[in-house]
Amino acid sequence: MTSSALLILKDRKGNGDQYTLQLPADMATWRIDGFLDFVTHGHAQRQQAGYLAQPADPLHFERLRLMLTKPEITFNRPITFAQHGHSLRSTDCFDLSQSVNVVSLDRCDDHDRPPLSAISTCQAGRRAFGSCQSQIIESFDQAFDFGIYPIRAQDSTPIETLAQLMGCFDEALDETNQLRFFYRVATLIHTLPFETMSKIQAGIQFRTGWEMWVMARQGWGGVCAEKTGMLKCVCDLLRVANHPVIGSESSIPDDISTLVQRYLESEGQEDLPIWIQHHILEVCLAGKRYLIDATGGNIPLLFLDEQDASAYFNGATRSRMVYRTERLHLSRVSEWVGDALLTLNQYHVPELHLQYIFKQGLGLSIGPSLFLGVYFDWGGERSNLQQNYYASLAKHAGFPYPRFIHPENLDAIPNENLRKQLENTLAALRVFYQNKNFTGDFTFVIQPILDNFWRRPRVTRAVWNCVQEMTTNGP
Repeated sequence: MTSSALLILKDRKGNGDQYTLQLPADMATWRIDGFLDFVTHGHAQRQQAGYLAQPADPLHFERLRLMLTKPEITFNRPITFAQHGHSLRSTDCFDLSQSVNVVSLDRCDDHDRPPLSAISTCQAGRRAFGSCQSQIIESFDQAFDFGIYPIRAQDSTPIETLAQLMGCFDEALDETNQLRFFYRVATLIHTLPFETMSKIQAGIQFRTGWEMWVMARQGWGGVCAEKTGMLKCVCDLLRVANHPVIGSESSIPDDISTLVQRYLESEGQEDLPIWIQHHILEVCLAGKRYLIDATGGNIPLLFLDEQDASAYFNGATRSRMVYRTERLHLSRVSEWVGDALLTLNQYHVPELHLQYIFKQGLGLSIGPSLFLGVYFDWGGERSNLQQNYYASLAKHAGFPYPRFIHPENLDAIPNENLRKQLENTLAALRVFYQNKNFTGDFTFVIQPILDNFWRRPRVTRAVWNCVQEMTTNGP
């Protein structure tokens, strides 16, 4: 489609996300009730119906479609529109006379708050799948690679696509092949980069589970909650029971559900009384529970049955994120709590990616041998203090002295791909972090990570024996 204009729907609340539509050449206005009819159709339906406007990112656009058609499952009040400083009614029109047309999204504040019980990432994922089924299946199949990691149905038929397992996972696969399938999914997610760069560059705060499969196809990854959402998305689409597990350095109180509910009822006016640092899943396969942590980021892969996982629930477990070793307390929580926490990340935390990078110290990327960090650099003595801080962390962890890359010496990076990614990230940070009090720039930290035991997977012996013959080339 030849496009002469863009319609950008920019959220003034929540995460502050924006959604871009490519418009046909002769489209000067768009009546809002017509736009709302457009949104009620899934992506495939819109194409079949001949709509000419198309989302630049169909998977990301599903978030807006959910906010408009099922706001309650995303914990949003109904959406309102404004353009050129004026509120718009359903009989009004979007003005599309410019090459780039911006419409603001807000909420009906006089509308009752949606019921907390309506929050559901499972419903959201299934609705997104119904809209963008071909994109999700194609991305999953390419990432999984059934040719190299063969899965067989109970009648010995080879599984060649996720589509073959839809609606019949339990019936189609015996216990061995169920374990093989989810072990491959877990290892695939675990080996994806633990990173925030892709979101910084796209100006997106957080990726949903269904978006993450497209990111995997492109070689990108995410943080723990995104990777867990990725695993949960597969479970929900295949109707495999799964239960959230959260982690914190603090002991998790028994009334965590009440605390999360109180926080949501205040709509963010109260502080969540516990810092939840980790989000993983228990997955039920062939009637047995398995604790799966596929988040990566120098955290080993976990795939443990209930007996082996009990040690992780009965006492704090050690976890390492680059410089620090933390003792995380794990706790099973209700499905609603898990959904609520993921929904908060997806829709309601502004500048969430910046919190991950700076407040939580996760930086831009944590790979097997390299950590990429970034800090606000005002120059002068403050810059020296920051460099000394990272150097002392490296020394304490037994790592080599880090390298500091600022805008003036980016050209000194010999790896062209890394240099380009840092250039793109620097440009995006300058655009998206608009703090009038910050007069400096950004400096990157390149920290080599030495080999250590944190990479070794922790897998129940029976599972390990089961998956040894997974690949056609051996283990």
